[in-house]
Amino acid sequence: METNNTEVIEKESPKSKQYIIWIALLLVPILIFFVMSKKNSGSADIADTLKSTAPAQAVQDPKVGALINASLEAYNQKDYQKCIDLCDAAISIDPNSYLAYSNKCAAYILMQKYDEAIEAGKKTLSINPNYKYGIGNLKWATDEKAKAEAAKK
Repeated sequence: METNNTEVIEKESPKSKQYIIWIALLLVPILIFFVMSKKNSGSADIADTLKSTAPAQAVQDPKVGALINASLEAYNQKDYQKCIDLCDAAISIDPNSYLAYSNKCAAYILMQKYDEAIEAGKKTLSINPNYKYGIGNLKWATDEKAKAEAAKK
């Protein structure tokens, strides 16, 4: 009889160990989550984080966001003047709309109005100096202006 009891205990023991391992594996991520959330409790909440990473006008005024989207659509349809007009409308609502200035810069480049493009590009970067498309558009505008001036000579 004792051997039967021993066998039963030996057979149950690996299952008990498996349950303990599974419980531990489930608890570790939960504990990590709580430790990390406790650690980050003093930092900005999710809404502040989204505001800092999202385009300013998308958070501040949905009308500006809609105008920016419409300007991109006009740009993609090669209606550059309409793109500029929509950007101007966005800027009239939010004078700090770096996206509007950046889109305006790109449209002016394709219209070969390089001075206006450079002006819009500089305004983009004065509002948001880290906006990578604004940096690229300003470089594009200055490069195209240099090419045009070199072709005249």
